[in-house]
Amino acid sequence: MLIVFDMDNTLVDIEIIDELAKAAGVGEEVALITRKAMQGEIDFGTALIERVGLLKNLSEKEVTKIADSIPIMKGSERLIKEAKSMGYKTAIISGSFMIFAKKVGDMLGIDHVVANELIIEDGVLTGEVTGPLMKQDSKEFVLAEIAKSEGLDLKDCVVVGDGANDIHMFKNAGLSIAFGQNPALSDIADVVITQKDQELIIPILPKPRQDMLEELQEKKEKLKIESEILKEKRNKLNQNASKLSMKRDELNQKARELVTTAKASKKERDEYNEKVSEYKAKRDELNEKANKVYARLDKLRKKSNAKGSSIDELRREIDKLEFKQQTEVISISKERQLVDRISALQEKYLKKKLQLEQDIELKALLENAQTLWNQASEYHESVTEYANLAQERHEKMIAAFREVDQIRADADNIHKDFVNTQENADEIHSKFIKTQKEIRDFDKLIASLKRKSRKDKEDKQRSDTRKKAEKVYEQFKKGEKLDTDDLLLLQRSKLL
Repeated sequence: MLIVFDMDNTLVDIEIIDELAKAAGVGEEVALITRKAMQGEIDFGTALIERVGLLKNLSEKEVTKIADSIPIMKGSERLIKEAKSMGYKTAIISGSFMIFAKKVGDMLGIDHVVANELIIEDGVLTGEVTGPLMKQDSKEFVLAEIAKSEGLDLKDCVVVGDGANDIHMFKNAGLSIAFGQNPALSDIADVVITQKDQELIIPILPKPRQDMLEELQEKKEKLKIESEILKEKRNKLNQNASKLSMKRDELNQKARELVTTAKASKKERDEYNEKVSEYKAKRDELNEKANKVYARLDKLRKKSNAKGSSIDELRREIDKLEFKQQTEVISISKERQLVDRISALQEKYLKKKLQLEQDIELKALLENAQTLWNQASEYHESVTEYANLAQERHEKMIAAFREVDQIRADADNIHKDFVNTQENADEIHSKFIKTQKEIRDFDKLIASLKRKSRKDKEDKQRSDTRKKAEKVYEQFKKGEKLDTDDLLLLQRSKLL
Protein backbone atom coordinates (compact mmCIF):
# COMPACT_ATOMS: atom_id res chain seq x y z
CA MET A 1 0.00 0.00 0.00
CA LEU A 2 1.06 3.59 -0.65
CA ILE A 3 -0.20 6.79 0.94
CA VAL A 4 0.59 10.02 -0.90
CA PHE A 5 0.30 13.53 0.51
CA ASP A 6 0.21 16.99 -0.88
CA MET A 7 2.35 19.18 1.37
CA ASP A 8 1.06 22.75 1.75
CA ASN A 9 -1.97 22.92 4.07
CA THR A 10 -1.90 19.13 4.24
CA LEU A 11 1.25 17.85 5.93
CA VAL A 12 2.27 21.38 6.92
CA ASP A 13 0.00 24.04 8.35
CA ILE A 14 0.95 26.81 5.90
CA GLU A 15 0.84 27.66 2.21
CA ILE A 16 4.58 27.98 1.66
CA ILE A 17 4.49 30.24 -1.40
CA ASP A 18 2.30 32.68 0.53
CA GLU A 19 4.90 32.80 3.30
CA LEU A 20 7.61 33.48 0.73
CA ALA A 21 5.44 36.21 -0.77
CA LYS A 22 5.03 37.89 2.61
CA ALA A 23 8.80 37.91 3.03
CA ALA A 24 9.15 39.40 -0.46
CA GLY A 25 6.50 42.06 0.22
CA VAL A 26 4.03 40.71 -2.36
CA GLY A 27 1.79 38.74 -0.01
CA GLU A 28 -1.60 39.94 -1.21
CA GLU A 29 -0.83 39.55 -4.91
CA VAL A 30 0.45 36.00 -4.50
CA ALA A 31 -2.32 34.96 -2.06
CA LEU A 32 -4.94 36.02 -4.59
CA ILE A 33 -3.36 33.91 -7.35
CA THR A 34 -3.00 31.00 -4.90
CA ARG A 35 -6.69 31.05 -3.99
CA LYS A 36 -7.72 31.08 -7.64
CA ALA A 37 -5.34 28.22 -8.43
CA MET A 38 -6.54 26.09 -5.50
CA GLN A 39 -10.14 26.60 -6.61
CA GLY A 40 -9.27 25.65 -10.17
CA GLU A 41 -9.98 29.10 -11.57
CA ILE A 42 -6.43 29.43 -12.94
CA ASP A 43 -4.28 26.70 -14.48
CA PHE A 44 -1.81 25.51 -11.85
CA GLY A 45 1.27 25.83 -14.07
CA THR A 46 0.44 29.38 -15.09
CA ALA A 47 -0.34 30.36 -11.51
CA LEU A 48 2.93 28.84 -10.27
CA ILE A 49 5.05 30.72 -12.81
CA GLU A 50 3.26 34.01 -12.07
CA ARG A 51 3.64 33.65 -8.32
CA VAL A 52 7.31 32.63 -8.42
CA GLY A 53 7.98 35.53 -10.78
CA LEU A 54 6.79 37.91 -8.06
CA LEU A 55 9.38 36.41 -5.67
CA LYS A 56 12.32 37.60 -7.76
CA ASN A 57 15.27 38.90 -5.70
CA LEU A 58 14.03 37.35 -2.44
CA SER A 59 17.19 36.33 -0.58
CA GLU A 60 18.15 32.70 -0.13
CA LYS A 61 18.64 33.51 3.55
CA GLU A 62 14.94 34.39 3.91
CA VAL A 63 13.93 31.20 2.09
CA THR A 64 16.06 29.10 4.44
CA LYS A 65 14.65 30.90 7.45
CA ILE A 66 11.10 29.96 6.43
CA ALA A 67 12.17 26.37 5.70
CA ASP A 68 13.65 26.06 9.18
CA SER A 69 10.38 27.02 10.86
CA ILE A 70 7.76 25.01 8.96
CA PRO A 71 4.83 24.06 11.23
CA ILE A 72 3.84 20.40 10.79
CA MET A 73 0.09 19.82 10.50
CA LYS A 74 -1.53 18.42 13.62
CA GLY A 75 -1.67 14.62 13.58
CA SER A 76 0.76 14.23 10.66
CA GLU A 77 3.46 12.49 12.66
CA ARG A 78 1.07 9.98 14.23
CA LEU A 79 -0.65 9.30 10.90
CA ILE A 80 2.68 8.59 9.18
CA LYS A 81 3.80 6.36 12.04
CA GLU A 82 0.55 4.42 12.02
CA ALA A 83 0.57 4.06 8.23
CA LYS A 84 4.10 2.70 8.31
CA SER A 85 3.18 0.22 11.02
CA MET A 86 0.45 -1.04 8.71
CA GLY A 87 2.97 -1.57 5.93
CA TYR A 88 2.30 1.58 3.93
CA LYS A 89 4.96 3.29 1.85
CA THR A 90 4.75 7.08 2.05
CA ALA A 91 5.26 9.89 -0.45
CA ILE A 92 5.03 13.65 -0.82
CA ILE A 93 4.00 14.90 -4.26
CA SER A 94 3.94 18.66 -4.05
CA GLY A 95 3.78 21.51 -6.52
CA SER A 96 5.68 23.46 -3.89
CA PHE A 97 9.47 23.49 -3.62
CA MET A 98 12.07 20.85 -2.84
CA ILE A 99 13.97 22.93 -0.29
CA PHE A 100 10.86 22.69 1.91
CA ALA A 101 9.59 19.25 0.83
CA LYS A 102 12.88 17.53 1.58
CA LYS A 103 13.00 19.03 5.06
CA VAL A 104 9.43 17.91 5.77
CA GLY A 105 10.19 14.48 4.31
CA ASP A 106 13.21 14.09 6.57
CA MET A 107 11.24 15.22 9.62
CA LEU A 108 8.42 12.73 9.01
CA GLY A 109 10.44 9.87 7.51
CA ILE A 110 8.75 9.99 4.11
CA ASP A 111 9.94 7.38 1.58
CA HIS A 112 9.47 9.41 -1.63
CA VAL A 113 9.65 13.19 -2.02
CA VAL A 114 8.91 14.94 -5.34
CA ALA A 115 8.61 18.71 -5.73
CA ASN A 116 9.72 21.62 -7.92
CA GLU A 117 12.95 23.62 -7.63
CA LEU A 118 13.35 27.35 -7.07
CA ILE A 119 16.22 28.77 -9.14
CA ILE A 120 18.72 30.61 -6.95
CA GLU A 121 21.67 32.61 -8.28
CA ASP A 122 24.06 34.83 -6.36
CA GLY A 123 22.11 34.22 -3.17
CA VAL A 124 18.69 35.41 -4.44
CA LEU A 125 15.68 33.93 -6.24
CA THR A 126 15.72 34.56 -9.99
CA GLY A 127 11.93 34.43 -10.21
CA GLU A 128 12.13 31.13 -12.10
CA VAL A 129 11.01 27.63 -11.21
CA THR A 130 11.58 24.22 -12.75
CA GLY A 131 10.69 20.63 -11.96
CA PRO A 132 8.45 17.64 -12.64
CA LEU A 133 5.24 19.20 -11.28
CA MET A 134 4.74 22.26 -13.45
CA LYS A 135 1.45 21.22 -15.05
CA GLN A 136 -2.09 20.74 -13.80
CA ASP A 137 -1.98 16.97 -14.33
CA SER A 138 1.68 16.36 -13.38
CA LYS A 139 0.84 14.71 -10.06
CA GLU A 140 -1.06 11.94 -11.84
CA PHE A 141 2.08 10.83 -13.70
CA VAL A 142 4.38 11.14 -10.69
CA LEU A 143 1.94 9.03 -8.64
CA ALA A 144 1.97 6.36 -11.34
CA GLU A 145 5.80 6.32 -11.39
CA ILE A 146 6.10 5.96 -7.62
CA ALA A 147 3.45 3.23 -7.51
CA LYS A 148 5.26 1.38 -10.30
CA SER A 149 8.59 1.66 -8.48
CA GLU A 150 6.97 0.03 -5.45
CA GLY A 151 5.30 -2.65 -7.56
CA LEU A 152 1.81 -1.38 -6.67
CA ASP A 153 -1.39 -0.74 -8.59
CA LEU A 154 -3.03 2.67 -8.33
CA LYS A 155 -5.91 0.97 -6.53
CA ASP A 156 -3.44 0.25 -3.72
CA CYS A 157 -2.79 3.99 -3.28
CA VAL A 158 -4.35 6.45 -0.83
CA VAL A 159 -3.99 10.14 -1.74
CA VAL A 160 -4.49 13.12 0.55
CA GLY A 161 -4.64 16.66 -0.81
CA ASP A 162 -6.32 20.03 -0.59
CA GLY A 163 -6.08 21.73 -4.00
CA ALA A 164 -7.32 21.60 -7.58
CA ASN A 165 -3.98 20.31 -8.82
CA ASP A 166 -4.67 17.10 -6.84
CA ILE A 167 -7.79 16.30 -8.90
CA HIS A 168 -6.06 14.11 -11.50
CA MET A 169 -4.29 12.20 -8.75
CA PHE A 170 -7.61 11.67 -6.94
CA LYS A 171 -9.34 10.19 -9.99
CA ASN A 172 -7.02 7.19 -10.24
CA ALA A 173 -6.27 6.37 -6.60
CA GLY A 174 -7.89 3.56 -4.65
CA LEU A 175 -8.93 6.01 -1.92
CA SER A 176 -8.94 9.81 -2.22
CA ILE A 177 -9.14 12.03 0.85
CA ALA A 178 -9.84 15.76 0.57
CA PHE A 179 -8.21 17.57 3.47
CA GLY A 180 -9.99 20.87 4.02
CA GLN A 181 -13.03 22.46 2.50
CA ASN A 182 -12.07 22.97 -1.13
CA PRO A 183 -15.25 22.39 -3.20
CA ALA A 184 -13.25 21.59 -6.33
CA LEU A 185 -11.75 18.61 -4.51
CA SER A 186 -14.53 17.68 -2.11
CA ASP A 187 -16.93 16.91 -4.94
CA ILE A 188 -14.77 14.09 -6.30
CA ALA A 189 -13.09 12.81 -3.11
CA ASP A 190 -14.06 9.52 -1.50
CA VAL A 191 -13.65 11.05 1.96
CA VAL A 192 -13.58 14.67 3.13
CA ILE A 193 -11.77 15.70 6.33
CA THR A 194 -12.79 19.23 7.25
CA GLN A 195 -10.89 19.50 10.52
CA LYS A 196 -7.17 20.30 10.46
CA ASP A 197 -6.12 17.05 12.09
CA GLN A 198 -4.41 14.27 10.14
CA GLU A 199 -5.15 11.72 12.88
CA LEU A 200 -8.73 11.66 11.63
CA ILE A 201 -7.47 9.76 8.59
CA ILE A 202 -6.13 6.83 10.65
CA PRO A 203 -9.47 5.04 11.19
CA ILE A 204 -10.31 5.11 7.49
CA LEU A 205 -6.99 3.82 6.21
CA PRO A 206 -7.63 0.59 4.30
CA LYS A 207 -6.17 -2.43 6.02
CA PRO A 208 -3.60 -4.35 3.98
CA ARG A 209 -5.19 -7.22 2.08
CA GLN A 210 -4.19 -10.80 2.77
CA ASP A 211 -3.24 -11.18 -0.87
CA MET A 212 -0.87 -8.24 -0.38
CA LEU A 213 0.90 -10.19 2.35
CA GLU A 214 1.20 -13.14 0.01
CA GLU A 215 2.40 -10.82 -2.74
CA LEU A 216 5.06 -9.41 -0.43
CA GLN A 217 6.16 -12.92 0.48
CA GLU A 218 6.40 -13.79 -3.21
CA LYS A 219 8.41 -10.65 -3.98
CA LYS A 220 10.71 -11.40 -1.08
CA GLU A 221 11.38 -14.92 -2.39
CA LYS A 222 12.11 -13.55 -5.86
CA LEU A 223 14.51 -11.06 -4.33
CA LYS A 224 16.26 -13.85 -2.44
CA ILE A 225 16.76 -15.77 -5.68
CA GLU A 226 17.96 -12.62 -7.43
CA SER A 227 20.27 -11.93 -4.50
CA GLU A 228 21.86 -15.38 -4.75
CA ILE A 229 22.36 -14.95 -8.51
CA LEU A 230 23.97 -11.56 -7.94
CA LYS A 231 26.14 -13.00 -5.20
CA GLU A 232 27.34 -15.79 -7.49
CA LYS A 233 28.05 -13.33 -10.32
CA ARG A 234 29.90 -11.02 -7.96
CA ASN A 235 32.03 -13.86 -6.59
CA LYS A 236 32.92 -15.07 -10.08
CA LEU A 237 33.84 -11.55 -11.14
CA ASN A 238 35.96 -11.13 -8.02
CA GLN A 239 37.70 -14.43 -8.75
CA ASN A 240 38.39 -13.32 -12.32
CA ALA A 241 39.62 -9.98 -11.02
CA SER A 242 42.00 -11.78 -8.64
CA LYS A 243 43.35 -13.94 -11.47
CA LEU A 244 43.84 -10.89 -13.67
CA SER A 245 45.52 -9.09 -10.80
CA MET A 246 47.92 -12.01 -10.27
CA LYS A 247 48.69 -12.23 -13.99
CA ARG A 248 49.26 -8.48 -14.16
CA ASP A 249 51.56 -8.60 -11.13
CA GLU A 250 53.49 -11.53 -12.62
CA LEU A 251 54.02 -9.61 -15.85
CA ASN A 252 55.06 -6.50 -13.97
CA GLN A 253 57.52 -8.56 -11.93
CA LYS A 254 58.93 -10.08 -15.11
CA ALA A 255 59.19 -6.60 -16.60
CA ARG A 256 61.09 -5.40 -13.53
CA GLU A 257 63.48 -8.35 -13.80
CA LEU A 258 64.05 -7.63 -17.48
CA VAL A 259 64.66 -3.97 -16.73
CA THR A 260 67.29 -5.07 -14.20
CA THR A 261 68.86 -7.30 -16.86
CA ALA A 262 68.74 -4.49 -19.41
CA LYS A 263 70.34 -2.07 -16.98
CA ALA A 264 73.09 -4.59 -16.23
CA SER A 265 73.69 -5.02 -19.97
CA LYS A 266 73.78 -1.26 -20.39
CA LYS A 267 76.29 -0.94 -17.57
CA GLU A 268 78.51 -3.62 -19.11
CA ARG A 269 78.14 -2.03 -22.54
CA ASP A 270 79.19 1.34 -21.16
CA GLU A 271 82.14 -0.25 -19.36
CA TYR A 272 83.23 -1.99 -22.58
CA ASN A 273 82.82 1.23 -24.53
CA GLU A 274 85.04 2.95 -21.98
CA LYS A 275 87.63 0.23 -22.60
CA VAL A 276 87.23 0.72 -26.34
CA SER A 277 87.80 4.45 -25.96
CA GLU A 278 90.76 3.86 -23.65
CA TYR A 279 92.47 1.29 -25.92
CA LYS A 280 91.64 3.24 -29.05
CA ALA A 281 93.35 6.30 -27.57
CA LYS A 282 96.42 4.22 -26.66
CA ARG A 283 96.45 2.58 -30.11
CA ASP A 284 96.21 5.93 -31.85
CA GLU A 285 98.94 7.32 -29.61
CA LEU A 286 101.25 4.40 -30.48
CA ASN A 287 100.41 4.67 -34.17
CA GLU A 288 101.27 8.34 -34.08
CA LYS A 289 104.62 7.56 -32.42
CA ALA A 290 105.30 4.78 -34.93
CA ASN A 291 104.51 7.11 -37.83
CA LYS A 292 107.01 9.62 -36.49
CA VAL A 293 109.65 6.89 -36.21
CA TYR A 294 108.95 5.70 -39.76
CA ALA A 295 109.20 9.25 -41.02
CA ARG A 296 112.64 9.59 -39.41
CA LEU A 297 113.59 6.16 -40.72
CA ASP A 298 112.67 7.17 -44.27
CA LYS A 299 114.70 10.31 -43.88
CA LEU A 300 117.79 8.32 -42.79
CA ARG A 301 117.30 5.83 -45.59
CA LYS A 302 117.20 8.55 -48.18
CA LYS A 303 120.36 10.03 -46.68
CA SER A 304 122.15 6.65 -46.84
CA ASN A 305 121.15 6.23 -50.47
CA ALA A 306 122.28 9.69 -51.55
CA LYS A 307 125.61 8.40 -53.14
CA GLY A 308 124.90 6.18 -56.12
CA SER A 309 121.86 4.06 -56.56
CA SER A 310 119.75 3.25 -53.55
CA ILE A 311 119.48 -0.28 -52.26
CA ASP A 312 115.97 -0.46 -53.66
CA GLU A 313 117.14 0.70 -57.10
CA LEU A 314 119.95 -1.88 -57.06
CA ARG A 315 117.49 -4.62 -56.17
CA ARG A 316 115.16 -3.64 -59.01
CA GLU A 317 118.06 -3.51 -61.49
CA ILE A 318 119.30 -6.96 -60.44
CA ASP A 319 115.79 -8.40 -60.77
CA LYS A 320 115.45 -6.88 -64.22
CA LEU A 321 118.77 -8.29 -65.49
CA GLU A 322 118.09 -11.74 -64.02
CA PHE A 323 114.70 -11.79 -65.73
CA LYS A 324 116.39 -10.87 -69.04
CA GLN A 325 118.98 -13.64 -68.60
CA GLN A 326 116.25 -16.18 -68.00
CA THR A 327 113.86 -15.15 -70.75
CA GLU A 328 115.92 -13.86 -73.70
CA VAL A 329 118.12 -15.77 -76.16
CA ILE A 330 121.55 -14.08 -76.30
CA SER A 331 125.04 -14.99 -77.37
CA ILE A 332 127.58 -16.49 -74.99
CA SER A 333 129.69 -13.36 -74.92
CA LYS A 334 126.71 -11.15 -74.18
CA GLU A 335 125.47 -13.57 -71.54
CA ARG A 336 128.92 -13.46 -69.88
CA GLN A 337 128.77 -9.68 -69.88
CA LEU A 338 125.25 -9.84 -68.38
CA VAL A 339 126.38 -12.22 -65.63
CA ASP A 340 129.30 -9.98 -64.78
CA ARG A 341 126.97 -7.00 -64.61
CA ILE A 342 124.59 -8.87 -62.29
CA SER A 343 127.49 -9.95 -60.06
CA ALA A 344 128.77 -6.40 -59.78
CA LEU A 345 125.33 -5.11 -58.88
CA GLN A 346 124.83 -7.86 -56.30
CA GLU A 347 128.13 -6.95 -54.72
CA LYS A 348 127.03 -3.33 -54.48
CA TYR A 349 123.61 -4.41 -53.12
CA LEU A 350 125.14 -6.58 -50.40
CA LYS A 351 127.54 -3.84 -49.49
CA LYS A 352 124.69 -1.33 -49.23
CA LYS A 353 122.58 -3.76 -47.22
CA LEU A 354 125.40 -4.48 -44.84
CA GLN A 355 125.95 -0.79 -44.49
CA LEU A 356 122.32 -0.21 -43.60
CA GLU A 357 122.24 -3.09 -41.13
CA GLN A 358 125.35 -1.83 -39.44
CA ASP A 359 123.86 1.68 -38.99
CA ILE A 360 123.07 1.72 -35.22
CA GLU A 361 120.59 4.63 -35.28
CA LEU A 362 118.73 3.20 -38.23
CA LYS A 363 118.60 -0.22 -36.60
CA ALA A 364 117.31 1.27 -33.36
CA LEU A 365 114.63 3.16 -35.24
CA LEU A 366 113.59 0.00 -37.02
CA GLU A 367 113.31 -1.92 -33.76
CA ASN A 368 111.43 0.96 -32.08
CA ALA A 369 109.04 1.25 -35.00
CA GLN A 370 108.39 -2.48 -34.94
CA THR A 371 107.78 -2.44 -31.18
CA LEU A 372 105.36 0.48 -31.44
CA TRP A 373 103.54 -1.19 -34.29
CA ASN A 374 103.27 -4.46 -32.36
CA GLN A 375 101.88 -2.64 -29.29
CA ALA A 376 99.42 -0.68 -31.42
CA SER A 377 98.27 -3.94 -33.00
CA GLU A 378 97.65 -5.45 -29.57
CA TYR A 379 95.57 -2.44 -28.54
CA HIS A 380 93.69 -2.61 -31.83
CA GLU A 381 92.83 -6.23 -31.13
CA SER A 382 91.57 -5.18 -27.67
CA VAL A 383 89.55 -2.37 -29.26
CA THR A 384 87.94 -4.88 -31.62
CA GLU A 385 87.30 -7.37 -28.81
CA TYR A 386 85.67 -4.84 -26.47
CA ALA A 387 83.74 -3.20 -29.30
CA ASN A 388 82.24 -6.60 -30.13
CA LEU A 389 81.43 -7.20 -26.47
CA ALA A 390 79.86 -3.73 -26.18
CA GLN A 391 77.75 -4.37 -29.28
CA GLU A 392 76.66 -7.73 -27.89
CA ARG A 393 75.58 -6.14 -24.59
CA HIS A 394 73.85 -3.31 -26.48
CA GLU A 395 71.82 -5.78 -28.53
CA LYS A 396 70.98 -7.70 -25.36
CA MET A 397 69.85 -4.48 -23.69
CA ILE A 398 67.69 -3.47 -26.69
CA ALA A 399 66.11 -6.92 -26.82
CA ALA A 400 65.35 -6.76 -23.09
CA PHE A 401 63.77 -3.31 -23.34
CA ARG A 402 61.68 -4.39 -26.32
CA GLU A 403 60.44 -7.37 -24.36
CA VAL A 404 59.74 -5.06 -21.40
CA ASP A 405 57.66 -2.80 -23.65
CA GLN A 406 55.63 -5.76 -24.89
CA ILE A 407 55.17 -7.16 -21.38
CA ARG A 408 54.10 -3.77 -20.07
CA ALA A 409 51.62 -3.41 -22.91
CA ASP A 410 50.23 -6.84 -22.04
CA ALA A 411 50.16 -5.89 -18.35
CA ASP A 412 48.34 -2.64 -19.17
CA ASN A 413 45.71 -4.53 -21.18
CA ILE A 414 45.27 -7.01 -18.36
CA HIS A 415 45.01 -4.13 -15.89
CA LYS A 416 42.25 -2.58 -18.00
CA ASP A 417 40.44 -5.91 -17.96
CA PHE A 418 41.02 -6.07 -14.21
CA VAL A 419 39.57 -2.58 -13.68
CA ASN A 420 36.54 -3.35 -15.86
CA THR A 421 36.00 -6.65 -14.09
CA GLN A 422 36.37 -5.02 -10.68
CA GLU A 423 33.95 -2.25 -11.64
CA ASN A 424 31.45 -4.86 -12.83
CA ALA A 425 31.95 -6.76 -9.58
CA ASP A 426 31.41 -3.57 -7.58
CA GLU A 427 28.28 -2.80 -9.58
CA ILE A 428 26.93 -6.30 -9.00
CA HIS A 429 27.87 -6.02 -5.33
CA SER A 430 25.93 -2.76 -5.04
CA LYS A 431 22.91 -4.47 -6.57
CA PHE A 432 23.42 -7.38 -4.17
CA ILE A 433 23.53 -5.02 -1.19
CA LYS A 434 20.43 -3.27 -2.50
CA THR A 435 18.53 -6.55 -2.79
CA GLN A 436 19.67 -7.53 0.71
CA LYS A 437 18.32 -4.24 2.03
CA GLU A 438 15.06 -4.75 0.15
CA ILE A 439 14.78 -8.25 1.60
CA ARG A 440 15.26 -6.83 5.11
CA ASP A 441 12.67 -4.15 4.35
CA PHE A 442 10.26 -6.83 3.16
CA ASP A 443 10.94 -8.83 6.33
CA LYS A 444 10.13 -5.80 8.46
CA LEU A 445 7.06 -4.98 6.41
CA ILE A 446 5.79 -8.56 6.47
CA ALA A 447 6.42 -8.81 10.21
CA SER A 448 4.62 -5.50 10.73
CA LEU A 449 1.65 -6.64 8.66
CA LYS A 450 1.47 -9.91 10.55
CA ARG A 451 1.59 -8.09 13.89
CA LYS A 452 -1.08 -5.71 12.69
CA SER A 453 -3.20 -8.60 11.44
CA ARG A 454 -2.88 -10.40 14.77
CA LYS A 455 -3.68 -7.21 16.66
CA ASP A 456 -6.74 -6.56 14.50
CA LYS A 457 -7.88 -10.12 15.03
CA GLU A 458 -7.37 -9.86 18.78
CA ASP A 459 -9.15 -6.50 18.87
CA LYS A 460 -12.06 -7.98 16.96
CA GLN A 461 -12.20 -10.96 19.29
CA ARG A 462 -12.18 -8.68 22.32
CA SER A 463 -14.86 -6.50 20.75
CA ASP A 464 -17.03 -9.49 19.90
CA THR A 465 -16.51 -10.92 23.38
CA ARG A 466 -17.41 -7.60 24.95
CA LYS A 467 -20.56 -7.28 22.90
CA LYS A 468 -21.57 -10.82 23.80
CA ALA A 469 -20.81 -10.16 27.48
CA GLU A 470 -22.89 -6.97 27.45
CA LYS A 471 -25.78 -8.92 25.91
CA VAL A 472 -25.47 -11.60 28.60
CA TYR A 473 -25.28 -8.89 31.25
CA GLU A 474 -28.58 -7.44 30.02
CA GLN A 475 -30.09 -10.91 30.38
CA PHE A 476 -28.64 -11.09 33.88
CA LYS A 477 -30.17 -7.76 34.82
CA LYS A 478 -33.54 -8.98 33.57
CA GLY A 479 -33.26 -11.99 35.86
CA GLU A 480 -32.92 -14.51 33.10
CA LYS A 481 -31.23 -17.79 33.89
CA LEU A 482 -27.51 -17.94 32.97
CA ASP A 483 -25.34 -21.00 32.50
CA THR A 484 -21.79 -21.45 33.74
CA ASP A 485 -20.22 -20.24 30.48
CA ASP A 486 -22.28 -17.06 30.65
CA LEU A 487 -21.15 -16.39 34.21
CA LEU A 488 -17.52 -17.00 33.32
CA LEU A 489 -17.89 -14.63 30.36
CA LEU A 490 -19.24 -11.90 32.66
CA GLN A 491 -16.37 -12.44 35.06
CA ARG A 492 -13.74 -12.24 32.30
CA SER A 493 -15.38 -9.07 31.04
CA LYS A 494 -15.37 -7.69 34.60
CA LEU A 495 -19.11 -7.13 34.47
CA LEU A 496 -19.61 -9.10 37.67
